Amino acid sequence: MKTIFDLIEELLTDGDQDVKDAAATCFLENLINLASANKLFSPDFVPFLGTNSRAYCEAWDSFTGVKTEGL
Repeated sequence: MKTIFDLIEELLTDGDQDVKDAAATCFLENLINLASANKLFSPDFVPFLGTNSRAYCEAWDSFTGVKTEGL
């Protein structure tokens, strides 16, 4: 899992805007949404979030009014 989350962090940091949007929307938002629907245990993935990924997930929580465990 570390490899996947490291790649997402790299894409959020170094990708063009389309790549950043895809990493955030298609990957991170879906993880948070699944966790908030109790279909994924967030403590299993939150420790792997990089700095930018964590910041995005925290912002998504704020936007949606959800509090993801571990963030």
